Amino acid sequence: MDKNIFQKTISLAAALLTGENVSQEVMLKRLEICAVCDKVQHDGKLMRCGICGCALKGDKSLINLVRFKQTARYGCKHGSGSKWTKAGLD
Repeated sequence: MDKNIFQKTISLAAALLTGENVSQEVMLKRLEICAVCDKVQHDGKLMRCGICGCALKGDKSLINLVRFKQTARYGCKHGSGSKWTKAGLD
């Protein structure tokens, strides 16, 4: 298995097992930040983080970076620091 895929699988499993969901309001505010981020890739209707490759959606989908409370392990990993933290959206 590709190491990158393995790392993503471990990260997703950790989020699903121990992660806390954020409110719909926080998810939508995070999406607004991600929509204008220089690292985000837009592919039709889907946005994907260009750093970790995770999907960014406005729903409670299992594979959705904006769904979970940010931790040291997962969340916004922008090179200039977490844009979510700067906006008070941990």
